[in-house]
Amino acid sequence: MNFLNEDDLKNLLQYLKNADDMTHTSLIWTIALTGMRKGEAAALHWKDINLKEGTINIYETRDYLGQREAKTKNSIRLVEIDKNLCSLLDAYRKKVIEKKLEKGIQHSINDHVFVNLITLRPIGRGLAGTILNKAFENKIISKKITPHGLRHTYATIMCARGVPIPIVAKMIGDTPNTVIEYYAHSMKDKEKEAVQILSKVLF
Repeated sequence: MNFLNEDDLKNLLQYLKNADDMTHTSLIWTIALTGMRKGEAAALHWKDINLKEGTINIYETRDYLGQREAKTKNSIRLVEIDKNLCSLLDAYRKKVIEKKLEKGIQHSINDHVFVNLITLRPIGRGLAGTILNKAFENKIISKKITPHGLRHTYATIMCARGVPIPIVAKMIGDTPNTVIEYYAHSMKDKEKEAVQILSKVLF
């Protein structure tokens, strides 16, 4: 049950849109709207994001072992992002550059995307979890979830909305079998619809 329903997700994204810290907003929006793992988000460099084309190239992860190649072949992928996330990341990039200039630091496309806006160092491993815990404590979302729960939320909503399983698997960097195993609960209504379609065709 480590996922949010659509209303909770909308509330979370709107709550963060009005947050004071743009890193918090951009980090959670990126994870929630792409289904990427928190380690994949933490590993992103600005060179990996193409705002003109609306894509993010995922090929690394960052955790307690440091920054390294993504754990599986399926994890290496190019994901599409919508105009809302593009606009947010563009505004965030400008904010980061502004903060760097204040400290006399030259911005580079090789820099990590998500940084502490005070220290300008890459975010810590626990930030995403802290943000979600605070959202739960403030009653923005109805249940407590982990950052990985945002990935589950993404896949659950996609499956429930009828996005083909191979497409969902490609988008989140998993196999179709894994998607079927973990997200079968979100396909029950679609199964019922399928039965009705066949019934209408035959009778």
